[in-house]
Amino acid sequence: MAKPTTTAGYSEWNKAMRLDLDPEELKPIVQAVVAQLHDLFDDDDDRLAFSEKEAAAMLGVPDTTLRDDRYLGRAKASLVGRKIRYTRQQLLDYLASREWEPKD
Repeated sequence: MAKPTTTAGYSEWNKAMRLDLDPEELKPIVQAVVAQLHDLFDDDDDRLAFSEKEAAAMLGVPDTTLRDDRYLGRAKASLVGRKIRYTRQQLLDYLASREWEPKD
């Protein structure tokens, strides 16, 4: 397959793959995914809180990503003794706050 030509910084392939989605139409989908994650948390573990490494693994991101977002105020956490812990609700809130919206 020949490489598509580039125009204005976008290849013809990217133009063909562009999706225009209304953020309002995506909200029910995001809410359903968050609800499913909530169900997974409830089924997997009865603990009240998780370490940063455990929480990051649940989200499928490196622990440094979650730590950096905590430092930047994007993710809320709790300090228990000298340890950072994340509750299920804090992780769900963080996930919902990071909703992706396509740029125009």
